[in-house]
Amino acid sequence: MPVNDSVFCQFPTMETDRLVLGPHEAADAPETFRFYSSEESLRFVPRDFFGDPQEGVAKVRGFAKAFEEHSAIWWTFRVRVTGEFVGYGGLFDISTEDHNAEVGYGIHPEYWGKGFASEAVRAIVDFG
Repeated sequence: MPVNDSVFCQFPTMETDRLVLGPHEAADAPETFRFYSSEESLRFVPRDFFGDPQEGVAKVRGFAKAFEEHSAIWWTFRVRVTGEFVGYGGLFDISTEDHNAEVGYGIHPEYWGKGFASEAVRAIVDFG
């Protein structure tokens, strides 16, 4: 599916063999804070560490706002069976004019090396 305005009609939820990729919700703020306040989590993500749990709330709101503004689609990755937070990822720097976007993701360290990033990114690329 080429990236165009039609992808922003309704937030797309996707499932893979092991994951559910869905919208970030207010209840995700603590996990988002935990991810962004961890030095290990951010080893490969060029971001500042969060020091205040309210930054997790703001980040989740920012993910929603980016979707509303048609500038990005950020999914939360959860294990299908347990609902455990694995990470996040999405399409950003979206150009509906050129029908392209950048892909980015972050995986919580306890899930590194288990193929979750590959599985999630494959679904995102297939979507976009």
